[in-house]
Amino acid sequence: MTGWFWTPPGNSSVLAAFKVATHGSNSMVIKYPVIPWLAVSILGWVFGRHLIPFAAGQSTVSGRNVLWLCGVASLIVFAVVRGIGGYGDMSLHRADNSWQQRLHVSKYPPSLTYYSLELGILFLCLALLRTLELRIGVRENGVFYIFGQTATFFYIVHRLAFEIPATYFRLRGFDGLGAICGISAVTLVLLYPACRWYRTVKAAHPDSILKYL
Repeated sequence: MTGWFWTPPGNSSVLAAFKVATHGSNSMVIKYPVIPWLAVSILGWVFGRHLIPFAAGQSTVSGRNVLWLCGVASLIVFAVVRGIGGYGDMSLHRADNSWQQRLHVSKYPPSLTYYSLELGILFLCLALLRTLELRIGVRENGVFYIFGQTATFFYIVHRLAFEIPATYFRLRGFDGLGAICGISAVTLVLLYPACRWYRTVKAAHPDSILKYL
């Protein structure tokens, strides 16, 4: 569908960027078109509805088998599509056969290879966490529990935490896996109490717009 409205590289029109493509200028940047990202949101919503009967004790199916199956299937799709190197790359084709190039997939806008790689990893991580939950139970202030209940808030705050120092204090351009992991770990530690505080605020106002954050 994206190919009907935009041929990369270069910008699409603003209208196309809102729907399926991407746009960038000095005055406006559009990176999250509605249709591709709405598809991911709907998928999460459907799976959440699947979990409600389980959480209420009305079903013994926890979703782990669904997650394992979807995770493996998604990564197989990724391996096949990225290996062929045609449809599904969103014009970001491999320059060679290195693992870096295989993982260099289009996120803006999302390609089939991006979907299958990222969602495949996410499905398997969720399946692993569901398995772990059966062993240790649900911890009210557990790290995954806190971040999971404040996901949008975490996303917004972590973007500000990275972009403000990078833009205004010239801290952009850190290189190396060690530096990236270290900065990420510090950010998680700092945002944990903020997310825990926000969860309390959101719980105190269950009917407000805050529930969507």
